[in-house]
Amino acid sequence: MSIYVIGDIHGCINTLRALCEKIPSDAKIVFTGDLIDRGPNSRAVIDFVRSNNFDCVLGNHDLEFSKLEFIKSVDNFSIPYLSPEIYNSNWGIDSSLENYFYPYDIKNIYNRLPLKLEKYDKEQYLIDREFLCSLPIAKRYKVPGHMDLVVSHSFINEFHGEELESYTYFEIEEVLFRHVFKNGILLVEDKKRDFFNIFGHTAVYMEPTIMNNFALIDTGAVFGGKLTALKYPEMEIIQQELLDEKF
Repeated sequence: MSIYVIGDIHGCINTLRALCEKIPSDAKIVFTGDLIDRGPNSRAVIDFVRSNNFDCVLGNHDLEFSKLEFIKSVDNFSIPYLSPEIYNSNWGIDSSLENYFYPYDIKNIYNRLPLKLEKYDKEQYLIDREFLCSLPIAKRYKVPGHMDLVVSHSFINEFHGEELESYTYFEIEEVLFRHVFKNGILLVEDKKRDFFNIFGHTAVYMEPTIMNNFALIDTGAVFGGKLTALKYPEMEIIQQELLDEKF
């Protein structure tokens, strides 16, 4: 059994569809999380993954998006609230929010001014947020004749199951937020375990990093790189150039 694992999409729906056309239609496909933010159409990406019943693990962007609290505007629109710190960072959550609440006018929100919304779809936002909340922190697959495959958002030391509750706070921080490269130096050990780990999160651009016991496949599509799928256990690389707006 072959499994195709696809790296961080970040709302790049056109790029994702083009990549999937290069993969057999009956293939087993799994995503490393971060379906949303930064790119132009997170909502369509969520719908594509959900409607095709593809497997996906939780990413740090998916988690933060699902935790946003609502604030009521002066004209009684109830919308998700972004702090100025997050809005002014490169997190890109506002790109996702504009798929449901358009325009997401941050100045009017902060200054408590009326909102001039052309789109207001709180119902679908809540449905999609619930879908993201339901994603497992990791998935493990039996592959006859080869090491088991574990898919996670970032590098995972030990697999304790699919539920967040099975991991300590420190382990969750590592699996969702830890970057494995700093200044070109690999920060995790390529040690032998009873599984092979494929993950994303740290953008390495253009080509994935494949080691003996793990593979990092986030190749920075939303930043102008490529979207990568890695076929396991064959280690075949399938890639697609960015077809969406660059972040």
